[in-house]
Amino acid sequence: MIEFDLEPGVWEKFCSKRNGALLGIDIVTKYSDQYVWKEDGEFAMADFEGLSLFMAGTFTPRDPAYRNVILADRVFLQDVDGSRGVSHQIFVKIEDRDGAEGICTAIDNLDFPIKTHTEPAQVALDQALDDLNDMLKYAGYVIVFSALVIFLCIANTISMSTYDRTQEIGILRAMGFEQPRVLRLVLAESVLLSLLGGALGCVAAFLIITFSNQELALRGVSIPIVMRPVILGLGIVASLIVGFAGGLIPAFNASRLNIVRSLRNVE
Repeated sequence: MIEFDLEPGVWEKFCSKRNGALLGIDIVTKYSDQYVWKEDGEFAMADFEGLSLFMAGTFTPRDPAYRNVILADRVFLQDVDGSRGVSHQIFVKIEDRDGAEGICTAIDNLDFPIKTHTEPAQVALDQALDDLNDMLKYAGYVIVFSALVIFLCIANTISMSTYDRTQEIGILRAMGFEQPRVLRLVLAESVLLSLLGGALGCVAAFLIITFSNQELALRGVSIPIVMRPVILGLGIVASLIVGFAGGLIPAFNASRLNIVRSLRNVE
C-alpha cells in the first residue's frame, strides 16, 4: 500500500479522467529529456506503444522507493493492453499483522484460475534485501579486482617513468639529494597521479548518480541508488592508498639507484 500526499484538487482531477495519472515527485526531472510534462495536459508513453495519459499532478510518497513511479487506473491500463482482469502484483492491506501468514495461506487456497503466491510484505522485503546483499557481495569482488588492476597499472607506470628518468635521478643524487628525498619525490608523483584520477572519477560518479535518479528494482521493490558524500570521501581516500602502495616499490628502487651508473650514459 502506497501512502502519499497530494496537493488540493489533484485527486479530483485524477478521478475525473479515465486515463488520469499521478507522477512521482522525482520522475518529472528524471525523464525531462524524454517527455514534456505539463499539468492538466496529456503525454504519450513511447515505451508503451504510445500510451496516452493525462497528467493530473504529482504526488509525494512517504516511502522514497516510490518517488519514481507513475500511478494510473488499473482497469484503463488493462483495457489498453487487452488484458482485463489480469494483475501481476496486488498489495493487500490487513489489520491483524500477526495473522499475516494465515491470511496469505487463505488467499492462495482460494479458487483462482491461476496459481498465486502470497507472502507478507516483510518477507518480500527480506528477500529483496538478500538479493541486494548478493549483488553487493559480487560488486565487492569486482571492486577488489579493479583495485588490484589499478595498483598494478600505477606500479608499472611509475616504474617505467623512473626507468626513463634514471639519468635525471642520478643528477639529483649527484647534486646532494639524499635517498629519502628522492623516495619522497617519486612517491609524491605516484600519490598525486592516483589522487587526481580517483578524485575525477569519484566526482563524475557522484554527479551522474545524483542527477540521473537511478533506481534498482528487486522483487517489485524500487530502491533508489544514491551516493552519500561520505562514500565520495572514502573513494578519494582509497585512491590515495592505492597510489601510495603502487608507487612505494618503484620509489624505493629509484632512491637506491647507483649514482655512477645513472650518470654513465649522460650525453
